[in-house]
Order: sequence, then structure tokens, then C-alpha cells
Amino acid sequence: MSENKAPVSASPADPFPLLDRVGYASLVGGEEFALLLPGVDVKGAVPLLERLRAAAATVPHPGAPSQRVTLSGGLAEVQGTGLAALESGLRSADGALYAAKAAGRNQVMVAG
Repeated sequence: MSENKAPVSASPADPFPLLDRVGYASLVGGEEFALLLPGVDVKGAVPLLERLRAAAATVPHPGAPSQRVTLSGGLAEVQGTGLAALESGLRSADGALYAAKAAGRNQVMVAG
């Protein structure tokens, strides 16, 4: 993937306009989302995920209002084109997500 050519910024409290400009989000499980960021490489995606993680930390946990929501993220670059490449990238990102959870949660891990 190429570098993000249009640098944008977002505050932790308002990361979603940034996502609207650079990618797509989809619910893939009960509490799991996938982000597709065309044209953004891993180096550019890490700060975005960190901003999303910081934004989540401002939200009270619905089951324990004195605690905050946490976000664990797994990140992988899709190598190639087509459905097989996308599925492979999602598997790699899922592995990185579970590594982040196993390492204590509330962090972003890069596959590979």
C-alpha cells in the first residue's frame, strides 16, 4: 500500500471524521470491528488506531460507569489484491488482535 498522501489530524475525542476520509469500518463480531484503510500503510495506520484507542478511553464502560472502555487493536497490511489477499490480511490482523489481548489489552499490535 502507498503512503497516505493527504495528512489529516483528529483529536482523541473526535477521530471519526479522519476515518471517514481515509477508510471504512465494519462490525465483524460482537465487539470486533474491521477497518479497511486503502492507501494507508502500517506506519500511517498505527497513529489512527492509537487515536481511536484514546477516544475509547473517554467513554464510560456501560457495565461499570466508574471504569472506561478499552480498545485492543490488531493491524496488518494486505499484500496483493483480491479476496484471498484480503482474507489473509484479516487473519493476520486477527492474530495481532489476540496478541494484544494476551499482552494485557488496551494496546495496538502489528502483525508480523
